[in-house]
Amino acid sequence: MKFVDPSIQNSGLNLDNNLLLGWQKTILKLARRPKHPDFPRMNLHERVKLIMAQELANVVKLWQVFTSERQNINRYLNDPKKQAVAYLLGFHVANMARVTMLMERAKTRHPLSEYLKANKLPTELYDFGCGTGAMSIALADFLFKQGVRTSELKVNLYDLRKAFVDTAAVGFAETFADEIKLRTEKNSVDIVFQNLKKINAKAKEKRLQIFALGYVWNELLRHRASQRFFKELLQQVVTLGQHAMVVVVDAANQNIARETMMLRDELVAGGWQALYPCPHSLACPMLERSRDWCYSEARWDLPPLQKRLDMKLEINHQVFSTGAYLLVSPAVAKDMRMGKPKPIVVGRPLKKDTQKKPKGELSYLLCSDQGLSKTPAKSLENLVLRGEEF
Repeated sequence: MKFVDPSIQNSGLNLDNNLLLGWQKTILKLARRPKHPDFPRMNLHERVKLIMAQELANVVKLWQVFTSERQNINRYLNDPKKQAVAYLLGFHVANMARVTMLMERAKTRHPLSEYLKANKLPTELYDFGCGTGAMSIALADFLFKQGVRTSELKVNLYDLRKAFVDTAAVGFAETFADEIKLRTEKNSVDIVFQNLKKINAKAKEKRLQIFALGYVWNELLRHRASQRFFKELLQQVVTLGQHAMVVVVDAANQNIARETMMLRDELVAGGWQALYPCPHSLACPMLERSRDWCYSEARWDLPPLQKRLDMKLEINHQVFSTGAYLLVSPAVAKDMRMGKPKPIVVGRPLKKDTQKKPKGELSYLLCSDQGLSKTPAKSLENLVLRGEEF
């Protein structure tokens, strides 16, 4: 089991109880019922724990496929209904935490909350490749907390696998008390992107569009046409002066993270403004150095069921990492009067560094509108993590 460096073990992100409760209720509704005589009399937490034990082998295989056997993913997902439950158990909560971290950090650096409250625009959330809905559920939760009313939000869920679209829809129904306008579609993102371009070209009502890609950009890297259609959609938004946001969450490994960084650079070159993690909307200085890549880290107070699963999988989510970005169209940036963030940590001392270098040589790598710079690490306790302000 991987244990977290003690210097970064302190209180961190907490997911709201309604998100965790909705997740458990979704599992209970969709999972195969365990053959246990006391199951009907158990509370929700105990029932989900039993389901987790029952589905553990499935979850372990899913982790293997996503982390080291991605070439076999299509073959593995030949039973999407069964694997939707495994995905719910293995990935859903951690992905909600990643999205929540991204939006909360962006809110502290820019008047994002004030923009949403002041504009009160009809809001359309598009979740491309929605999976079990972790990304869009966390985004909807964030929007409601900023004062967006249920009547103002419409959620569009897209995935090639109907079982996943249906799972995400159940997740929305089990998580939120009020009924949300929900549209589900089993379709390829190519068709979805092109259809949205046609709709946008005719749109007359002022509205806010939120385009969400949760662990999807890495899949589109193999499909140049899909990438082109997505970029054309986003350029159209800029050309028409529409209000929109792009939320991208993906893997933190070097290859995928650098591809996501390049997407970010293309968007800012086309007029989009970076709210997170970047402290500026200039070209990314880390792309100039082939061995560098940017990603975010966050401390997380794991809920009990996630701790239990981590122990079984021999992993540790107390500090998680992700390539996470939030960008806004020029129309949003103009109305928001964006803040000027402090320098952002893009590199920090690691435990292995303390064994190789004297304490005085340990440093942070910071990113600002002046480029990259190093500053000494004054203390090795409670280190500032990647993606945090310094």
